[in-house]
Amino acid sequence: MLFFRHFAIFFCHFFIFFCHFAIFFCHFFIFFCQFFIFFCHFFIFFCHFFIFFVTFLYFSVYLLYFSVTFLYFSVTFLFFSVTLVYFSVTLIYFFCHIFIFFYIFLSL
Repeated sequence: MLFFRHFAIFFCHFFIFFCHFAIFFCHFFIFFCQFFIFFCHFFIFFCHFFIFFVTFLYFSVYLLYFSVTFLYFSVTFLFFSVTLVYFSVTLIYFFCHIFIFFYIFLSL
């Protein structure tokens, strides 16, 4: 009878040890799951940051391209305006010379 009692006590201790080991394993598994979830969130954050960075870079390059295009358009328009003024002055100069020529020719 004493043997069965010692065996029952040993079995209870072994069962308690096994339960503690199972609880430790569950805590370790929960910790591993939380670490995995943290890693997934970090990876998702990194992906969003990378997408934001690439989008910002693309937008910056696009803005730079737009600025250069606008600058080119402005310079072209300025050149066109200067050319138009030059053409107008040349036309006025030409007509003045024709007027002077006819004035001199008709006054002879």
